[in-house]
Amino acid sequence: MFTDTTRLENACQAKRQAGTTIDEVIVDLHGQGLSILDTIKVIRQVGRLSLGDAKQIVSNHTVWQQTVKANEALHDEAETAAQTTGS
Repeated sequence: MFTDTTRLENACQAKRQAGTTIDEVIVDLHGQGLSILDTIKVIRQVGRLSLGDAKQIVSNHTVWQQTVKANEALHDEAETAAQTTGS
């Protein structure tokens, strides 16, 4: 499912300018029901971060730990398949 994150990015940027931390923005986005991917997109734009940095910050946040843990096996399988296919 595709989420247009532009409005969220603008709202989160305004919150950041008002003193809200990135941590608080992540909690807020999670509470709004955004996916981890959309949260990464928003944090990348709001924090002016690289994709890798945004992914690391979001996936290491406590509100996303259960999701990250649940997807580890799928991630590992995908990496193995990509390595096998690439050989």
